[in-house]
Amino acid sequence: MAENGMPIVDTAVEIAKAYDTLQYLMGMVEVDAMERRQIQTSAGSIPVSIVGGFLGAGKTTLLRRLLIAPHNMHITAIVNDFADLNIDAELIADVADDAIALTNGCVCCSQSGGIARVLTKLTADTSVPELVLLETSGVADVWAVAQTVESLPGFRIDCVTTVVDAAAVAYSGKVDYLLQRQTVAADLLLLNKMDLVSPATAAEAETRLEQLAPRAQILRTIDCAVPHDVILSPRYHASGELGRSIVDDSHFSALRLVIDGPIDRTVLERCLSALPSGVLRIKGFLRLSDSPNCLQALQVVGRRWRLNPVENEVSSEGQLVVIGLEGAMEKNLVQAHFAPAGFQVLSL
Repeated sequence: MAENGMPIVDTAVEIAKAYDTLQYLMGMVEVDAMERRQIQTSAGSIPVSIVGGFLGAGKTTLLRRLLIAPHNMHITAIVNDFADLNIDAELIADVADDAIALTNGCVCCSQSGGIARVLTKLTADTSVPELVLLETSGVADVWAVAQTVESLPGFRIDCVTTVVDAAAVAYSGKVDYLLQRQTVAADLLLLNKMDLVSPATAAEAETRLEQLAPRAQILRTIDCAVPHDVILSPRYHASGELGRSIVDDSHFSALRLVIDGPIDRTVLERCLSALPSGVLRIKGFLRLSDSPNCLQALQVVGRRWRLNPVENEVSSEGQLVVIGLEGAMEKNLVQAHFAPAGFQVLSL
């Protein structure tokens, strides 16, 4: 018990939240000093994928998996502690005071000095990352972090993933409140450490997550083992290639949707407002009836979706890849759901 009568863990949460707020304010001051007007908000904004969760849930395990996965992307990871990542020595190409470069083109940066400051510095680099992976601290308010990122010109939220310890979904006091904030902010919830709990505990934990975040997708995991395609989505380039590595994992499956002509925007929005059960992510290209000459890149994860114009389009066919849980994503249901938009479902 702390001197003020509060439980020590609650006191630690309060201190950490205050520190995070201070770091945010310091960072925003530096952003202003670095002339924020130089950063242009556009369809080419840098996507940021946030990984959050309470202490010990498995955030760093997930981050490491994503960094070393065969994604062929230039990723910058903003982490709390390099040592915790435990990256194999043969994968490290260079080490600096505040960054570690990996042989696959990814870079790990320390978030010391504030998230806003670190993100803003990235826009001044000659090599701008395709995606930023941002690991929050275990006692950070993930919702507040997401709002910080959204407020910065030149960046946009791609996905918010919260890792939850299946054995520790409920606490008391301020810790429980913090867990709720971390949960409701998520597009994707990883109910982790499933090998350490009983089926009854797992079911109870999943029910609580569904109540807190009814629109988020929930994945049961062991050691955060999830295909990188589910979380990572690079900015599309002229090649127009759609990832296929998802089908290599026995727990996940993918369907390909094709369409010949443009789609009515209202019909598309209706299709995306409530996805079929088991669908985790959608990515691909399409044309809208109100701008048929412009190819659009579509990205969907959980409740979040976006359309961005493709600068150097090479594909004339509308095509999407729908990624979901094996056995939970039924082809017939997906076909019926997207039929009003004119899509035909094919297997990859």
